[in-house]
Amino acid sequence: MKKALLALGFLLIFTTVFAYDWQTDGFTVISEVTIDERIHQTLKDTAGREFSVIYQDELTGAVVGRIKEYRNIFYRWQSIKIENMTFAVVEDTMDIVLIPSSVMVEGTNMAEFMPAGMSFFYDGQSLQYDFRMAINLVFVRIRGIYISESELIYKLGRAFENPEAYIRRNDPDYYHAKLDELENETQTLRRDIFNLKLSVATLQNRGLFGRVHPIDKDVAERIVLIKRRNMDWTVSQIKEQLRKDNIKFGRRDVELIIGVFFNEF
Repeated sequence: MKKALLALGFLLIFTTVFAYDWQTDGFTVISEVTIDERIHQTLKDTAGREFSVIYQDELTGAVVGRIKEYRNIFYRWQSIKIENMTFAVVEDTMDIVLIPSSVMVEGTNMAEFMPAGMSFFYDGQSLQYDFRMAINLVFVRIRGIYISESELIYKLGRAFENPEAYIRRNDPDYYHAKLDELENETQTLRRDIFNLKLSVATLQNRGLFGRVHPIDKDVAERIVLIKRRNMDWTVSQIKEQLRKDNIKFGRRDVELIIGVFFNEF
């Protein structure tokens, strides 16, 4: 029992020594809870403004200095007024969530279009923002490296003015979606062209009495693949490769596929 109490005493002393003392910077800890091994603190400055800090390892002086720096930046904003801010620290990086009471852009309060607030993050090098606005059922992604309040306000204004145009100019997700759509259309077109050429080759594959002998699609695909990998191969070489691969093919299949698909007769 004595050993256990002694160990607990050392633990308390260790924690007290290395815990950051917010009071030295004029902040008061209002509440503190631990959830899933992460400490959640609510603090208040001398002006009565509250903010939250979430962390697991003990805060370093450098991290605290950056929190203070960003608090000052956010509170100096003229057009954006912050109601609540939370700093979630992971080692030397942090996620920041700002809940604005007002975001005045060209006479309009944009705060109502930000249901999840404004998300910022520090990656160890720069302060960046990445959040969405819901404008007339259109979700617009606002992202970039933070430069100044005026730059951010300008970007919000352009997004509000014409959401669709802003997305086309600035959101990489839009281009990724368009590229995927174009790729799908291209694959469909290639498949249609292949089937059309196969139909042309099949119509020419007639027997002595005019009977059409269908060319197996898998065989046709294999012939095309072999030819594309070996553009200088002759019909005889392609047939030899098909036999090595144990692929059965019709008497005129190779000649017709090579003729229609590669214009070699």
